[in-house]
Amino acid sequence: MQQPPIILPGPTFEKIGKMVNLSDIASQFRARRITLYLPSYLSEGFKLTAIWVKVDEKGIIKFPLVVLYSKRNETHICAAEITIDICLSYGLGFRDHPNITSDRYVKIETEGQRVT
Repeated sequence: MQQPPIILPGPTFEKIGKMVNLSDIASQFRARRITLYLPSYLSEGFKLTAIWVKVDEKGIIKFPLVVLYSKRNETHICAAEITIDICLSYGLGFRDHPNITSDRYVKIETEGQRVT
């Protein structure tokens, strides 16, 4: 009988990333004219517990972002019940004109509260 492949763990995002708060992201993204949409409603008990990002040597937040939601207040990526990976994408907005990249809005919402 053939054995299943052994998958060795690589470096986790937590080793190369940094946990930041939503207001840091909001202020940087507002200045860079980047729109970020987060869920404003989740099932009962889930809340935003952590946001992991890459930060360059100048303190600029880089993509991808890993957003964690948990009922158990988990801040580790592998332990949170819901993780959302966010990458920068141009021209794929929520508007009727998906190819317009100059119209960007800062709309960061979490649990019904606007943080912009």
